[in-house]
Amino acid sequence: MSAVRLGIATAICSVAGSWLLMWRATAQYALPPAPDAPPTQQVRLAGRAVATLEGVVRTKRRGRLLAIEAKVGNRVRAGEALFTFEDLGLQESRADLEREISALRERAQEATASVPRNDSQAVRQAALQHLGETVERGRKDFERWQALYDEGLLARVEFEAKQLEFAALEERLAAARAETASRRPTASEPAEPPALRRARRLLARVETLADSFSVASPWDGSVSAIHVEVGDAPGRNAALATVIRDALPRVEAATGGIRGIVAVIKACGVPGPLPFAVREETLRLLAPLPSLRPGDDCPVTVSARK
Repeated sequence: MSAVRLGIATAICSVAGSWLLMWRATAQYALPPAPDAPPTQQVRLAGRAVATLEGVVRTKRRGRLLAIEAKVGNRVRAGEALFTFEDLGLQESRADLEREISALRERAQEATASVPRNDSQAVRQAALQHLGETVERGRKDFERWQALYDEGLLARVEFEAKQLEFAALEERLAAARAETASRRPTASEPAEPPALRRARRLLARVETLADSFSVASPWDGSVSAIHVEVGDAPGRNAALATVIRDALPRVEAATGGIRGIVAVIKACGVPGPLPFAVREETLRLLAPLPSLRPGDDCPVTVSARK
């Protein structure tokens, strides 16, 4: 009896399972209808490119500010002079070199004075002095012979002989002086010390440099702030001015009270969608547009809920 009941129950379960599978295969699912999207409208906003990168102009040299060549709000080009400085470092270098040369000269003079003069040099100097005196006496004698010749008291042959004799004396004196001047320094006459020679050459090079220098803007942009005044002497790497750079400006547009902006369809002719953010009734594009310059107009078309 129990076996008959078990068979009947098994048959019923089989029929019910088959019916359920058939129903699932042929049933139509009815999904709830999707809600309608809120209506939107296109709105055109007046955008403008705004600079976002600021650069600080600094000086790499010490100096005293002589003139400010730009004002706040001025547009400047890369390489345009903004400041003119008096070069304090150059003045200090020149003064140090002058003191060094003076000290080296004093030491060289002391060293020269402490070395006895060479005997041959003294002889040459004495001979040169004696020759000079001889030429002077010969000049006076020649002047007398000249007077006698002019008065006709001296024959022309004799006068020309005296003239040649005096010319020979002068040539000897000139040759002696040239030899003395071209003579190389000996141990008793030391040459200019190398340190003194280097210092003199360096000073000559420093003298050719300008006493002032300019500091220019490294970028194209506009001056937003000036941090120094005429007469200041800022140190190296000091901030002189702030320049808003033209590179990678950002587009901003006033929403005019429009709320529910859902997309930026187009900006400056660039099709969207473009990433954006809205804060305090100002729409800002998050991606920069490299073709723009700060201050350029940029119409923005947005999609907003009605």
